[in-house]
Amino acid sequence: MKNYLCIIFLSVISPIKAHHAVDAAYDRNQLTSITGNVESIFWRNPHVVFEIIDEEGINWVIESGSINSLMRAGFDRTIIQTGDKATFLGAPSRRGLNALAAFTVNINDTVIPIWPQRAIEIGIEVRDVARETEVPSSEQSSNLFKVWSRSLRLQKLIATNAFAESFRTQWDPLADDPALLCQPPGMPSMMDNPYPIAFEEYDDHIILRLEEWDSHRVIWMKNNNAINDPKMGLSLGEWDGNKLIIKTNMIDYPYFDDLGTPLSEEANVIERFEPNEQYTVLKYSATIYNPEYFDVPATFEGQWEWVPLEKINRFDCALRQ
Repeated sequence: MKNYLCIIFLSVISPIKAHHAVDAAYDRNQLTSITGNVESIFWRNPHVVFEIIDEEGINWVIESGSINSLMRAGFDRTIIQTGDKATFLGAPSRRGLNALAAFTVNINDTVIPIWPQRAIEIGIEVRDVARETEVPSSEQSSNLFKVWSRSLRLQKLIATNAFAESFRTQWDPLADDPALLCQPPGMPSMMDNPYPIAFEEYDDHIILRLEEWDSHRVIWMKNNNAINDPKMGLSLGEWDGNKLIIKTNMIDYPYFDDLGTPLSEEANVIERFEPNEQYTVLKYSATIYNPEYFDVPATFEGQWEWVPLEKINRFDCALRQ
């Protein structure tokens, strides 16, 4: 696959600091364009931020994708310079703010996908630099312990009850989302991200590294009750052939997702990582038991691919002040 098919569910709405569920913050059914001169650029994760003044003298805050996504598409901070006149296309704020989630920018009649995942969704071709070089089959690593790139977006099925919905209606994405302070999510929300992951094998445990938030999980393969990070809970793994099954409980994190859906203290998660015979595709499924708030267990399904030149990059989340 030439395109990096994935989706970011977190975005930005506040002109000061942001990183919210994109559909809650922006209206992707009403794409609009804004033309103006770039006044400043904040080149940091989780989102690159541009301040522009449009043709009527109005100030706008323009959010784009992450640095990591832009670099994977072959772009660096030279794509836009302060003083450039540019036209940004994207989703406007649902709250009437002078803010735009920009999927592309047009500079000198050249369209650049500055939110690569979203640009793909509207039919823009996006490079994936790591996939452009063929690697000999002799370089194949026939095991789970390598870097995996997301190739299919996470599909989620969830049936919340009235109790959960009462919590969600009180959720304010401009005040309540921990990501506003660059605080990474806990399980199972942390598995819903578009970035590469990697498995590392040790004597009695496996480390699952996630590029987003520079996070890692400890998966104990022998009896151990050590919890390294309370919001990730206690994860115990076992092999079923080449399939890695992980059972996680004791999660000390109040949210199931970034929409304010609550997670109970009794919640537990069963994950399955299943590679194909060639160890080039890694299927993922998870069942989340959250009986206090879900009528039936929620499910996740997704997929990663082995891309030999891919690597885990630093995320280095930073707040725009």
